[in-house]
Amino acid sequence: MKKFIRPLGHEKCKVTSNIAEAVSFGSGRCDEYGFWEKPCSVCARAWEAQFPEDGECWPFKKDIDIH
Repeated sequence: MKKFIRPLGHEKCKVTSNIAEAVSFGSGRCDEYGFWEKPCSVCARAWEAQFPEDGECWPFKKDIDIH
């Protein structure tokens, strides 16, 4: 089992997988497709740094400017 070390100040962020089979980070409500009401790009980038073998996480880097 992987042990994710969350960035400071993001201890309440949650994680799931979405319909694209990507790991998804955020808070608030999570819809039926695995996307969070309040996405967390900080946790997504931290996961990618800790587990590069898993690929990109949502919110994706290209989406950061719109969140």
